[in-house]
Amino acid sequence: MSIDVRGQTSCYLFGDDIWTRPVYVDDYRYDVDSLDQGVLRVNYLLTVKVDTLKDLEVEQNMVLEIGKSIGRYCSSVYMSMDSILLLGKNPFNSSIAEEMHYSPAIYSMFYQNYPKKGKLTCTNRVCNTDFMYEENLPSIKWEITDSVEVVFGYHAQMAKCNFRGRNYIAWFTHEIPTTIGPWKFSGLPGLILKVEDDKRHYVFEATEIYNVQGSIEMPEYLYLKTTREKCAEAVRLGIAEWIKATRLYLKGMEVRPSDGIPLKEIMMYDFMEIN
Repeated sequence: MSIDVRGQTSCYLFGDDIWTRPVYVDDYRYDVDSLDQGVLRVNYLLTVKVDTLKDLEVEQNMVLEIGKSIGRYCSSVYMSMDSILLLGKNPFNSSIAEEMHYSPAIYSMFYQNYPKKGKLTCTNRVCNTDFMYEENLPSIKWEITDSVEVVFGYHAQMAKCNFRGRNYIAWFTHEIPTTIGPWKFSGLPGLILKVEDDKRHYVFEATEIYNVQGSIEMPEYLYLKTTREKCAEAVRLGIAEWIKATRLYLKGMEVRPSDGIPLKEIMMYDFMEIN
């Protein structure tokens, strides 16, 4: 593939397969908004079955920051890249590229109770176009059961729900009282330590929990405000037909496919939100 830079410099990486390519990072971080004071951080290992026919799974390290009222969930890779960009450095001069295993998760950020309580703000990126949409914080109808077991060293209770096309089982602990959870999960009377859908296509498992001091932040980019459906459509296009997506969403660059570059790749899995 040939890429011509026209008027804008970006860092970009092409990996060996669809799960690590393409990734684009603007070389300029405009600013940051401090949204809340962070008090707790939870690291999760997200396992995604990206090919149900080949039974292929990929993993990505994710982070949940819990503040006094706001929660932020995103990839640990995103946080690392953002910190390096703040210093005015190229993130791909570091080992960050080696940590990327699931490109759709890298740029996804979810802010619970922002811009106000009961709202959910989500950002994502396709090529170097940043998307943002806002929706009501989902009112998930959890069924809390009597089942208990020890999860990650805590006494945890099982809860079930159906959310946007998937059936989930979650294990939460009353020992850490919070209604904020990973991704868009919320509303349980304790921290979610593990949650998975009944087909185990998506599995979240807590790997580390610790207290923090510092701000929960939102990077200031030139966000294109849209809807959940249109953002998902753009991300899906970026996976299934990434050359077409680069022509639509890669600002300031011209992309010309060369011989041997497939023009279409077929997704062998569904996003978490089926409907």
